Amino acid sequence: MIKEILNILKADKKLMELINGSAANPHIYPIETDYLGDCLVYDYHTFSADKITEAKRLEIVIIAKTLSKTLEIENELKRLILTLADKPLTTNILRVEINGGGSLYDNERLMNHRILYFDLISRSEV
Repeated sequence: MIKEILNILKADKKLMELINGSAANPHIYPIETDYLGDCLVYDYHTFSADKITEAKRLEIVIIAKTLSKTLEIENELKRLILTLADKPLTTNILRVEINGGGSLYDNERLMNHRILYFDLISRSEV
């Protein structure tokens, strides 16, 4: 399921331009990075599952020079992966909604961080 989300993000030209990414180096990193430019850092965990559906929490941290840029990237992420009503995102991902987040400023890196929590409901892989 996470691979599907990452493929959607990496395929979006506007998002790649916003984080100066490319097909070879999209600047989307799992858990942490030592990259100092604009990027996305993600982590995820399962918070419920049965033999029908699985629910995962996807945390995406947007790191950018300005707060306004983090908000622009946030809007693009929402446009790409949030679902509307009963329309699934993919054949496997049934629903995506945002469930919290926040902002902080990293004084060491001089970068803004925007944290988003997405809840993903998909078909069970069991």
